[in-house]
Amino acid sequence: KAIRYAESMGASICNMSWGTVNYSQALELAIEESSMLFVTAAGNDGSNNNSTPVYPANFRLPNVISVAFIDAFDNLSASSNYGTSTVDIAAPGQDIYSTLVGTYGYSSGSSMAAPHVSGLAAMIFAYQDDIYPSQVKDLIINTMRPLPSLDAYLIYPGIPDALNAIRSLDNLVTDAQAPFLSLETSYEQDMIAVLVSAFDAGGSGLRKIKYAYGSKRLEFFREENGGSVLSGDRAVLAKSGFYTFYVE
Repeated sequence: KAIRYAESMGASICNMSWGTVNYSQALELAIEESSMLFVTAAGNDGSNNNSTPVYPANFRLPNVISVAFIDAFDNLSASSNYGTSTVDIAAPGQDIYSTLVGTYGYSSGSSMAAPHVSGLAAMIFAYQDDIYPSQVKDLIINTMRPLPSLDAYLIYPGIPDALNAIRSLDNLVTDAQAPFLSLETSYEQDMIAVLVSAFDAGGSGLRKIKYAYGSKRLEFFREENGGSVLSGDRAVLAKSGFYTFYVE
């Protein structure tokens, strides 16, 4: 509910400085269907996320970037989680001066590292509106500063390079083509079956298809609980009338 609320209020980035070893299909689906970028803390147990998953960091989704933490000497902190197939990148997270309840002080952990990445992501999103979270993730990774000390620990052994990322903003490829959607209706006894076909010629791919009863404006589908998400390529409807379909 928090994810959907944040998105309905216009958020572009969800910084998740928390984690759990308990898998949640509902959480994964909410993230997968979201148009936000999720920056996730890898964990602070010094363990390998390949063998001991931490969620949401272990969700291998194009809009999720998982973050380990390093010390001031560019070494992976002893308590940082890692994973050569599960943890994307690292950021400073040892003895970070930050806000505490009612004051300021030093804290350590991947919860301190993730906001460094979220801050850079915010700068990239501020550059233009029509970019996708996967593009922001790719730009951060492609412009990172490699660290050989992280070679055996991460998918992309390095840390974000804000200057290099900002200098590379013109390399972002935007997709100005709207996705295509077609509908074919048939009847099954007292039900209406709608076969839905969709594709994106612009190359960004499809994120989700939603539908709702009645004539709806675009903004409706971006609100919390705005419409039903289509699972598969068929919508079976019990109520006749006018429906609006939405593809993103």
